[in-house]
Amino acid sequence: MELERLAIESDVRKMPAYSRISNQKLVPNLQNISNALSNLQDDDKAIYIGGEEQVSFNIEFHIVPEDIEKILTRLTLTNIQEMILKVKIPDYLGDSQWELRHETRIIRAKILDTDWLNDFQARKEDVRPGDSLHAKVRITVNYGYDSEVVSQKYEIMEAIDKIEADESQMELITDNDEEN
Repeated sequence: MELERLAIESDVRKMPAYSRISNQKLVPNLQNISNALSNLQDDDKAIYIGGEEQVSFNIEFHIVPEDIEKILTRLTLTNIQEMILKVKIPDYLGDSQWELRHETRIIRAKILDTDWLNDFQARKEDVRPGDSLHAKVRITVNYGYDSEVVSQKYEIMEAIDKIEADESQMELITDNDEEN
């Protein structure tokens, strides 16, 4: 609202049609400023020079991506559903996310089923790209103030079953990936 008031006072546009800047446009730019300032030392300075005006930046300004998501989020909805997810890239180290495909979308999911994950890492479960996981998945969707999706998070709560890809499926997967 403050930016909108300043725009009106500055008469930056010839037609008085000023609208509020959306958080989705403003907040990522704050992240860019934070990233640029993060490399500065205590005795460094950052100054914006625009025409004859100069404005100093607060070099202590820092915002993390999680804070941005919180700022942009009005409502969070979570549900658990069973899904069959095609394995694109498994996580062999167990510290990051798997890359999976659901319908035509690529999703990244962390596997929270530690018993299954331990079996996978001990090579008791053999899952390869092209195989599928039948799993209970927790899906968390953050919605912004304009009711648009801000972010989605997938977590595999339980690996129910592995579905091995047969040779004909592997040919289709390879052909489909080459087309994309």
